Amino acid sequence: MWSELVAAWREASGRPAGSLTLVRAAILVGATVTAIGLALWGVALAIGDEDGGTFSDMGSALVGAAVVAFAIFLLERRAAERSAQQDFRVQVGMQRDLKKADLSGHDLSQVFFAGKDLTDANFAKAQLGRASFLHATLVGTSFVRADLTGAVFSFADVEGAVFATANVTDATFTDVTNVDEADFGGAFYVGEPPRFDEDLPPGIVDRTPS
Repeated sequence: MWSELVAAWREASGRPAGSLTLVRAAILVGATVTAIGLALWGVALAIGDEDGGTFSDMGSALVGAAVVAFAIFLLERRAAERSAQQDFRVQVGMQRDLKKADLSGHDLSQVFFAGKDLTDANFAKAQLGRASFLHATLVGTSFVRADLTGAVFSFADVEGAVFATANVTDATFTDVTNVDEADFGGAFYVGEPPRFDEDLPPGIVDRTPS
């Protein structure tokens, strides 16, 4: 189920696994048309036809068409990616069992993970600002280099979870289970520190500018 979800996101976003063929093709076509247009301009200059003659007009038309077409392509692609990302966020939020899910690098800010089983899931480098992990199972879950600004982990089980080098600014870890068995080495905050029932665990660094 999880592999099918990721494959669907890649297809919808126009990024088939391991391939950038569409983007490369668009760039190649745009560059070719632009090159032809510039070449026609060059011919126009060579024969003194730069003031509105046939070659000059054709060159201008080709270059202008290439620029407009490529701009439209980029806008449509970005819109498709945003839509696919939003659909992906919704589908992730609907899954209760996300054991071993690879969510690394995704923007999942404000997603509701409360009560979900995220055992051994990978959130490395993910954007998780204001996400909720209330009562979630986070045994062995990786949050390495993730942005956890304002995220809520209250009542979660964090046994073996790795928060190393994560941004835990303003995050809430009150009433978590097995916090002593989680790794916070190199985790940091800027300004508002994370909240724990007691002192901050070893390894969390204050990076607030002095």
